Amino acid sequence: MALDSDFTRLPAFAEREAIQKKEFGLPKFPTTTIGSFPQTTDVKANRTAFRKGEITKEQYVEFNRGKIAKCVAQQEEIGLDVLVHGEFERNDMVEYFGEQLKGYFPQSPRCRLA
Repeated sequence: MALDSDFTRLPAFAEREAIQKKEFGLPKFPTTTIGSFPQTTDVKANRTAFRKGEITKEQYVEFNRGKIAKCVAQQEEIGLDVLVHGEFERNDMVEYFGEQLKGYFPQSPRCRLA
């Protein structure tokens, strides 16, 4: 059973805000991106090859690490304040979240009951 305390974030907002300002040193309005970077043909091909067993997990991970490095470098180059890793390991959002739920079989772009 959930308790009221389960829905209370600690420390209090003002204290968290002060800690974050000190730790991160971000400007008042930091710049970032929202969402995944494009799932290009090579990203999709890498994922498919891994799922089919055509490449090893190490090859799959190494490819994604390379894409992440390029993604981060691009964000640094244009001066963003908060960087993201691009989510190259993730398929489309509907399929990704559907895979995390029991009782659902993801079928992009929709999910259906299993």
